[in-house]
Amino acid sequence: MTRPGIRTLAAVLGVLALIAAVVLLVPAAESRRDATLGIARLVLNPATAPESSAAVNFTAPPTARYSLEIRGPGGHAAAIDARADALSVTGRRWSATFEDLDPGTEYRYRIRSHEETTAYEPTGTGDWHRFTTADPGSTDLDFLWFADVQKGLDRSWPALVSAAVDASPDARLSIHSGDLVELPAEDSQWDAWFSGLGAAASGRIVAPVPGNHEGHGDPNFTAFRSNFSLPDNGATDETSYAFD
Repeated sequence: MTRPGIRTLAAVLGVLALIAAVVLLVPAAESRRDATLGIARLVLNPATAPESSAAVNFTAPPTARYSLEIRGPGGHAAAIDARADALSVTGRRWSATFEDLDPGTEYRYRIRSHEETTAYEPTGTGDWHRFTTADPGSTDLDFLWFADVQKGLDRSWPALVSAAVDASPDARLSIHSGDLVELPAEDSQWDAWFSGLGAAASGRIVAPVPGNHEGHGDPNFTAFRSNFSLPDNGATDETSYAFD
């Protein structure tokens, strides 16, 4: 006669074996590909003409080169090289601009890494991200507006973004009117700001402008400018700009 304790142990082991088998059958989560490549702070920024262009900015290890693959309707694909940010002393910030896009059209894109000795074939690929170009014929626009969030970056900021997105899930862009962080030289604060902004920042236009805190100890706004890829059509270099 089998004792109850042994039957229970056998049942538990059987369930664990079944779970392990299921895990082996399920492919690795797509959302981990960016992290595997060391890609972070991926953000979609406005270009001068959002109906036909969009800009991206991200951080990634300086030991590789990067390109972006973009796919439109019908599977049409193109690739562009990412530019290393000259403002970044660590060489970890990269940017690229998609151009000649169709208005009101959904696109998807991903980042590809290339070893220095690899001319064309990528050695790694990141997650797919989606965005939709502006529609000049649209009469409605939902957007989010955030200001002065430099404190509470670890707790209040993520909760605020979550509540805003829940209240306006169709928002096409977010505007950030200064004082994103308290001390721009502290890179951990930028990590917290981008983390709180969430994954949707890769598919919803993020339009920031600096406040006085972005210039605190950084009169040229170097940290701010290196974290974004913004239109260069204002009175000052990427710290004032315009787009329709």
